Amino acid sequence: MILDDWELQQCVIQGHLFEKVVASNRDSKKFVKAFMNSDVAKHLDYPYDSLQWMGEAYIFDALLDEVDLETVYIEDGDNLKEVMFWMGYIYRYWHFYTGESSAEIYKQADYDIMLQTYYGYHTLDPRMVVDRYKEAINNKT
Repeated sequence: MILDDWELQQCVIQGHLFEKVVASNRDSKKFVKAFMNSDVAKHLDYPYDSLQWMGEAYIFDALLDEVDLETVYIEDGDNLKEVMFWMGYIYRYWHFYTGESSAEIYKQADYDIMLQTYYGYHTLDPRMVVDRYKEAINNKT
């Protein structure tokens, strides 16, 4: 399956949303878990929802209304921004590619797994990334 322009734009928006977490000095690990299991993510998973037309700043504020994310000191923030963009992009791509919900995806590839595999996967085509995660999951079971 090849994503259309609108779906790819949603991936970019979610990537920027994840970057925004680092820029605002929020705990990225807590953010990813909270976001992927949030009502906000559920709305982004729907085939159509008005939240999908909002930018990352609005979505970030909507999430902060739902969950409490503490401010933390982030060392090497520039590198983490890049990782977080990729993570957000891949999670949204995964949803469009497989139809799985954000919560289902997070159960398969949580923050730590995404962080550990970033350097090996970040240059791959997003379909290959999802296929490799799915293959690893299938091999575990």
